[in-house]
Amino acid sequence: MERTNSKRVLFTANHVTTTLSGEDREASAGKPEGALRKLSFVRALRVTPQEARRLGEQAAGVDHDLRDTLQVAVQLETMPHLAAAARLARVAPQRLLEMADQVALLRGAEPGGAFSTTREAFAQQLKVSPIGRLHLERLEMYTAGVERGELVFTVPMAPGETVTVSHKEWSTSSQSYEDIVQDAFESYSERGVAEKTDASMSTQNEAKHADALSFGATLTGSYGPVSLTTTLGLNNSNETHDSLSSSMRQNKEVTEKASARARQEHKVSIKLESSKGVEDTSFRTITNPGANPRRIDYYKMMRKWKTDLFRYGLRMTYDLAIPTPGVRLWARWRRIAAIDAELQVPFVFALQPQDLTTLNYVAEGVKVGALNLPDLPDEQVKLHLTNTIGPIAEGDRHTMGYFKFEFDVPAGYEFLAATATAHINRWVGEAWHFRWYSGFTTYHEPPAFTLIEAIGDFRDFKGATGHLTGVCMYQTILSAALVLEVTCSRTHAVYLDWRRRVWEALQAAARAQYQERMARLQAERDRLWRELTAKDTLSLRRIEREEMLRLVMLWLLGPSSGYSNAPGNVQATIDRLLANEQFHMSGKPGPMADSPTFTGVSGADWSEAILFGELVKFVQQAVEWENLLYFPYAYFWGSENQGRDKLLFECADPEHQRFLRAGYMRVVLTIRPGFEEDFTRLVETGSLQGGGSSPYLPIAQEIANFARTNYMGIPPANPEKHARPLLYPQQRRTWALMESVIAQIEQFRVDEGHYPATLADLPAGAPDPDAWGNALVYALPGSGNDYDLISLGADAAPGGDELDADISSAAGASLVATWFEYTPTSGIDLEADTKPADIA
Repeated sequence: MERTNSKRVLFTANHVTTTLSGEDREASAGKPEGALRKLSFVRALRVTPQEARRLGEQAAGVDHDLRDTLQVAVQLETMPHLAAAARLARVAPQRLLEMADQVALLRGAEPGGAFSTTREAFAQQLKVSPIGRLHLERLEMYTAGVERGELVFTVPMAPGETVTVSHKEWSTSSQSYEDIVQDAFESYSERGVAEKTDASMSTQNEAKHADALSFGATLTGSYGPVSLTTTLGLNNSNETHDSLSSSMRQNKEVTEKASARARQEHKVSIKLESSKGVEDTSFRTITNPGANPRRIDYYKMMRKWKTDLFRYGLRMTYDLAIPTPGVRLWARWRRIAAIDAELQVPFVFALQPQDLTTLNYVAEGVKVGALNLPDLPDEQVKLHLTNTIGPIAEGDRHTMGYFKFEFDVPAGYEFLAATATAHINRWVGEAWHFRWYSGFTTYHEPPAFTLIEAIGDFRDFKGATGHLTGVCMYQTILSAALVLEVTCSRTHAVYLDWRRRVWEALQAAARAQYQERMARLQAERDRLWRELTAKDTLSLRRIEREEMLRLVMLWLLGPSSGYSNAPGNVQATIDRLLANEQFHMSGKPGPMADSPTFTGVSGADWSEAILFGELVKFVQQAVEWENLLYFPYAYFWGSENQGRDKLLFECADPEHQRFLRAGYMRVVLTIRPGFEEDFTRLVETGSLQGGGSSPYLPIAQEIANFARTNYMGIPPANPEKHARPLLYPQQRRTWALMESVIAQIEQFRVDEGHYPATLADLPAGAPDPDAWGNALVYALPGSGNDYDLISLGADAAPGGDELDADISSAAGASLVATWFEYTPTSGIDLEADTKPADIA
């Protein structure tokens, strides 16, 4: 009986990279290849016009490749990126290395320096194929019965002896490394719906441990752990054999560890006690009534799990390494760190009161935004006072009179100087007297005038403040007009008080400015923190994929290529569309238009944006961005400054933490089926158009054909129930034969417009028999496909197992390995007097 409900599935993958053999490198000589890699190397050399001129003179009329390369090197800043790559595609890599050696001689570069490292890195890059293969696999585990396991306990019993056996069983389970890296980041945990000893759960946890603790590859799609294989040469059969061995070895190691872990977590304890007339329901009492000794053996019952490894898909890959993959996100974390540092800085107002002067206080106010500062009182103020004396009656003219001239010095000022003037009208022909006290008096009596002046300066009041009184004495005058001009100077205390008030206003403004800045920083920090942390696991994976997409295109095709974002004109058009919509939403009056969105967008702008959209479609479709395979490399690669910051960086999501801390990231692009040749042509020749004989184009075609003939993508209406068995050499040889026949059938349809009626109609005639000497079965139409191609196995009859199993082109996957594992159950088997030779 098939235990369908007991089946567990774990998706895995095997990535194959290829190290080129000497024959491969010789075969590629003279063919356009590695355009983008060559361009990156030429850029890294930084050849100056002077160096190019000297090298060009040496190669004049001799080395055309060198002269063309030098011309490209000095025009890199003005030449379109892909155009430059296309020109370098046909230049032999060895010629580029020779040019680098000549540049090193001109510069006197030391061996082992940065220049030498760049050259050796490019030479090493030439040995590794950028084109790889990703085999999509799955492990299927299902129960294959229960068998007696190892001996748990033995109870020896003498004749007539009674013993009591206590049986206790429990399971333990533990998780580590952040709960196995948050339960594989995206996968739904089976805890709670599976036993602790379940083989599938143990295998998944073991796979997660292997992936998380090794800091290995991560595939962002639905696949699990990824194994790595390196092969020599571009031969597909060798690659398939090597990758199968590697994948089976790794997956079998995972399941073996998982089953051992399950057994370790399942504990059984049996305790033996003597019975003394005490009976307890928790104990089992056993008596040996016979006259001979007996032995009761307890065995653990083990569940047998059959594990099948299937291959159900193949993808071409292209890989490259990019620095600091999370640069935009890391910049935000750095900004948070910088804000935190600023928020910790206390308010400091360095300006001191004594630093303020009448010349700089306005400028200091502008610095802190204090525009309404206290005004400085004038350095001097003047008082103008007038009064009169008289007219004096004739009878009183000889009487001595006095007059008080009172005034107040303004607050904050002190008396500096004064001029007191009396315009006197005297009695004609008589002597007169007029004197200012607190000063001196001068007068004269010109005989021809009756109007004279008497002036005083009140010098004794110098420095006085408050209410002051000046006195004048007069005699024998008719009248007098008194005028007092007082000059008061600002006191130093007033200046100090003004300076203090200005400083306090500046400090208050600076504090308000500081608090406003702190509030803005805190608001910015809160916003950044929400943006960075308020994301669930799936959102973080999406952001990571999008950032890697952006950076991959940027580093793969160059910052000036226009592929990573958009050409300048297209960006301007897109920005214009947004500006139009924002203006329309503002409600401001503006020119009427049939479509406000396209206001100011010309037909040429529209066309250029539409055409660039076709390129966007190609890039998005050619690569399975949802299934990026990436290897994060340690934080210290690339930048020492960033490495120091990343050393102790932590994030709640461990996978996102690895992404942000990575100094470099090896990204393996998974090419979508059907785009293998176009993508290879782009990266190897620098163009999407035209043909080419790049050594990697046939590899791309081979992978595309292999994927089409093995994994059709869309299952038929009634596919084969079982996978295609490829466990034995005869089965693998038979399937290799069938693959070639399928390719001939497909080519026949392309050439003739229909499928052949029989295999004998193929141009090569009827194919060879299968590994057992039986003819292949061909049916047109097929049971659920256009046609069926089947090998009936060793027994030449439908169905069967092992070597008798059928091999069908309609199968959706290939069974490439199978093995068994064992996990404990809750059952205990018992047997009396087991023969020692039979004890497990």
